[in-house]
Amino acid sequence: VFDGDLGFNRQLRTDIGDEMLGRNASAYLRMPFGAENPGNLDTLTLKMKYDDGFVAYLNGTEVARRNAVGEPAWNGAAAEENPRENVLVFEEFDLSGRTDLLREGGNVLAIHGLNLSPDDDDFLLVPELVGFRFSEQLESYLLDPTPGETNAGQALDGFVADTTFSHDRGFYDESFEVEIFSETEGAEIRYTTNNSLPTANSGTRYVGPIRVSSTTTLRAAAFKDGLGPTNTDTQTYIFLDQVINSNVMRRSITQNGVFAPQMRDALTDLPSLCITSPRSINGSSEVLISLEMIDPDGGEGFQEDAG
Repeated sequence: VFDGDLGFNRQLRTDIGDEMLGRNASAYLRMPFGAENPGNLDTLTLKMKYDDGFVAYLNGTEVARRNAVGEPAWNGAAAEENPRENVLVFEEFDLSGRTDLLREGGNVLAIHGLNLSPDDDDFLLVPELVGFRFSEQLESYLLDPTPGETNAGQALDGFVADTTFSHDRGFYDESFEVEIFSETEGAEIRYTTNNSLPTANSGTRYVGPIRVSSTTTLRAAAFKDGLGPTNTDTQTYIFLDQVINSNVMRRSITQNGVFAPQMRDALTDLPSLCITSPRSINGSSEVLISLEMIDPDGGEGFQEDAG
């Protein structure tokens, strides 16, 4: 491999510029590799970066070629140039139907590399041979998509059933106890009351009903090994008397002989929007929030994550 002005110096492992440039447009490469139980492979893929052409052989049998015509001679050249924009992008060749060529133990991938001409000052061959065997479990879930790339992350059997609450968001005057459920047996429920998002390692482990006696935002999620977690569910319970007497309210209003008697009706005259975020909201950056709408008439509200 050698580089003129295409900018693939970082791809270089073996520089054969002195042997090729001005002498020959061809190079022969042999890459020995071992294989264990090759008959168990379900897929086999040859990935190639090349400038400008090649013929690939697996244990002596041709399996792939590009920009090569007929049987290339020892000094053969590529039939055409591989476009500059394609040189550093892997082209994949499906060899799944040729796994029978693999041998237990020692194997050889041989590449006849073809440059455009002996005087072409750019030449590149980067081969990768990748085999996969599918597990007996045919269906799994991955949290992070990797289109066109090898799957990454833990393969999950499914997802934990969503959490449900015994009490819905709304206005309350008396204390009560909230129970949280998930239909997934063995799932661990964790909850927070400080606006933060519960995780498998943070928040309080749910072991029984939670006493709510003041305005509270209760957030919960459920977790189980081998399964994807639930989303975070958020329920806000509002105690009007506490809101009216809180520090954010002006005493000149809440203790006024005219306005004070109207406070409860005023606060429940229109739907309330509850915004919950683990971070302060200053308007200068986007933050993850939970948005709830509470209908004072008892109608169905909603909760959505946003940010």
